[in-house]
Amino acid sequence: MVRARKVLGLVSGFALFFGFAAGGFDFEARAVQGQEPAGGQASVTPSGDDLAAAQQEYEQALTELRRLTKEATRARVAYQTGTREESDRHRRDWDAAMEAGERQRGVLEAAALRFISLSPKPSKELVELVNQIHGSYVLGGRWSKAAKVAEYLRVLLAEDDGFLSRDAVAAISSNQFAAAAKFRATYGHLISNMPKESQQLYSTLPELQEKYNREQKFLDQDAAGEPLPRVALKTTKGRIELELFENQAPDTVGNFIYLVESGFYTNHNFHRVISGFMAQTGGYGTDKLSRDPGYTIFDEFELAQARHHFQGYVSMANASVPQSASSQFFFTLVPTPHLDGKHTVFGRIISGQDVVESLVKTHEVNREGEEKEIPGVIPDYIISAEVIRKRDHEYKPRKAQ
Repeated sequence: MVRARKVLGLVSGFALFFGFAAGGFDFEARAVQGQEPAGGQASVTPSGDDLAAAQQEYEQALTELRRLTKEATRARVAYQTGTREESDRHRRDWDAAMEAGERQRGVLEAAALRFISLSPKPSKELVELVNQIHGSYVLGGRWSKAAKVAEYLRVLLAEDDGFLSRDAVAAISSNQFAAAAKFRATYGHLISNMPKESQQLYSTLPELQEKYNREQKFLDQDAAGEPLPRVALKTTKGRIELELFENQAPDTVGNFIYLVESGFYTNHNFHRVISGFMAQTGGYGTDKLSRDPGYTIFDEFELAQARHHFQGYVSMANASVPQSASSQFFFTLVPTPHLDGKHTVFGRIISGQDVVESLVKTHEVNREGEEKEIPGVIPDYIISAEVIRKRDHEYKPRKAQ
C-alpha cells in the first residue's frame, strides 16, 4: 500500500486548487456546522475479499490522484507562463484538470472511508488521512459530510485533542447542544483553542439549551397541528425544501409565499454567503441587478411567540430599522442567537442542508471583523421556487410601506 506521507503529499498538491486541508485544521480559521459527537466506528467483520477489494480501490484512487496532480500542475504552469495567444487554451486545460481533480478527490475520500470502515485495525497512516479529510470538511463548513467522516474516528481518535475539538465545534454549530455540554464538562480546557465564533457559542450554551428546549416544544406543536406550508427551491447546487412557520410569523410567510407564486425568486443569486454565518438571497438577480418588490412588510421578531435563530433556519434580512424587511432572506449556517429579536425567523430547512452547506462562499471576514467580498467568485443561485403545500386561504403581503 502507498505510504501515508506520499498520500498526504498528493492531497497537499491538490490543496493548492481545491482548498483541501491535508496539513491539519487551523483553529484560527472560521468554522461552520456539524453533528452530535457520539458513537464510533461500526463493528464489522469483513471478508478477506471485501477488505482486499477496498484496499485495491483505495490504491487505485491514489494512483489516479497522482496522475491528475501532475496534469493539473503542468496545466497551471503552462497557463502562468504561456503567451497571450495560448492563454485561453491553457486556461481551459487548467479548468478541466481542476474539475477532474475535484471529482477524483471525491473518489479518494469514498475509497478511504470504505477502506477504514472495513479495516479491523486501520493503519495509523489511513487514520491520519481520514482525520485530515474530516478537517477539510470542518474547515470548509461541510458539516453534513464531516459528521459522516467523524463516525469512523470517534473511537479511533478518542484521545486526540484536535479531532475532539473539531467534533465539538461541529456539535455546537449544528444544534447538538447536549453533546456540546458533555464536551465542555470533560474537555472545557480545549474551548480556548477554538475559533472565536465557536467560543462565543460555548459561552452562551446554557441560553442556547434553554431556547432549544422551547424550540422543541414548537416543533412538537408543528407536527401535531395543521400541516405547515412548504416551499421547494431549485438551486444550482440542488434542491432545498423549507417548512414555513405560519403560526408564529403569518405576515412574513404570507409575503414569502406570495413572492414565490409570483415567480419573484426565479434566477436570484445567493449574493452574500459567509462561512460560519449565513447564506443570503432574494435581492439580486443572476444579472447582478437589484430586485425589489417595491414595498416592505411588518416585523414579527418582537412577538411573544417569535422563533429563534438555530442552524438550518430561515430568517428575513432587513436594513436594521423597523419594518424594513421585504424580499431578502437568509439561511443560518450556525446558531446565531445575536440575531434573535432583530430578524424574523419564518421557517427551517427540512431537506437540502447539505446543499446549503455547499453554496459557494462570496464573502469572508478577516481577523479584524471586516467583511469583504471574495474577488472572482461566481455565486450559486435559485433557479426557481415552488410552493408544494399551503393552507386553504389567500397568501399576500401585509405592506408596511
